[in-house]
Amino acid sequence: MKQVTIDDKLNTISRMKERGVFNNYIEYMVFPYYKNLVPNTRIDFEFPLTVLVGKNGSGKSSTLHALYGAPYWHSCAEFWFSTEVDPIVETGGRGKNRFFYGYKENKNSEIKEVMKTRMRRGSKTKVEDPDYWETSKPIKKDGMTAIKRNDPVKRDVIYIDFRAEVSAFDKIFHFSKGNLNEKKELLRKRSKYLNRLFNGESMRFPGQPDEKMGQVMELDDESRGIIGNILGKEYVSIKVAEHALFKNQGTSIYVKTRVSSRYSEANAGSGEVAVIQLVKKIQDAAEYSLVLLDEPEVSIHPGAQVKLKEYLLDTIIRKKLQIVISTHSPILIKDMPKEAIKLYVTNIEGEFEVKGNIDYQEAFFDLEECVSEKKIIFCEDFAAKSIIDLNYSRNSI
Repeated sequence: MKQVTIDDKLNTISRMKERGVFNNYIEYMVFPYYKNLVPNTRIDFEFPLTVLVGKNGSGKSSTLHALYGAPYWHSCAEFWFSTEVDPIVETGGRGKNRFFYGYKENKNSEIKEVMKTRMRRGSKTKVEDPDYWETSKPIKKDGMTAIKRNDPVKRDVIYIDFRAEVSAFDKIFHFSKGNLNEKKELLRKRSKYLNRLFNGESMRFPGQPDEKMGQVMELDDESRGIIGNILGKEYVSIKVAEHALFKNQGTSIYVKTRVSSRYSEANAGSGEVAVIQLVKKIQDAAEYSLVLLDEPEVSIHPGAQVKLKEYLLDTIIRKKLQIVISTHSPILIKDMPKEAIKLYVTNIEGEFEVKGNIDYQEAFFDLEECVSEKKIIFCEDFAAKSIIDLNYSRNSI
């Protein structure tokens, strides 16, 4: 049987897009005035897997936040809001921060344009919200073609920021303040309740019902196989618990492989936890969902990044998802079609420009990572890195 390559999958997705099989698909987004993007920046989502690439702080995550806030009952204010330290000041004659987008409900429908504008909401019947985003009437001077106010697109949204995907154990042990021994003692005392949860027993947490403290799910064979393929492991069991046993709401995993005893996230790599969470959420996603991934390569080794990209392409074909990724990874962007790549650059005024139709090598040349002339060596430990650095310095003399 012929092996299906990444190119085959990319071609299949292109044909699907041409046939119009992606319902409620966001075709483009325009930013008349939004954060530090160049006014009237337009991004066309010509391919169902879009890759946003650029240097740190160039507006990629801000674009993901706008996409998150595009559908019904969603708002980018969940990620961007005004404070006294970082106030949102709207001056210079540009009006309110706003963006609009065009979407097609199905292949037979016309483009519907929707404007979303940052407003201040507050009345006797509504809680005051200075960062409320409202679906507003079309603004012709912004370049909108719509003549009436359209409803926002109806889509399930999955947003994962991999820099923030921290397990319940890490939240306490690595990212909370306090005496180390006190944190260890808390984890020891609370772990008995988590162990009961993983074993399907009543937790018997003092003063709280089980349903309030946590719930656990064992992943099915398909999900285990996908995770194992990405990480290069053979899993016998993977359980994922959402709980508040370590004071704050968090996620714990409990796994067993063919070659190891059972272990939790305390002894798992951060990349393993991230991949398990990603696959679980995407497997649970409804068809035609909008999936937003912020730096999914974080803590994932190069081989796993290749398998992850293949998995994302497979799920686009199977579930007709629209996926947008922010990344710095040469592996995730490699061989992607030009229409899938959006390059973020900073102009002389300090504003962010978005360039489309970019070859992946051109994109990484701008990042000073010219992949055609340089080789990237990934080291598993400091000793290996020291040997490579020593050889490089000798050959450079």
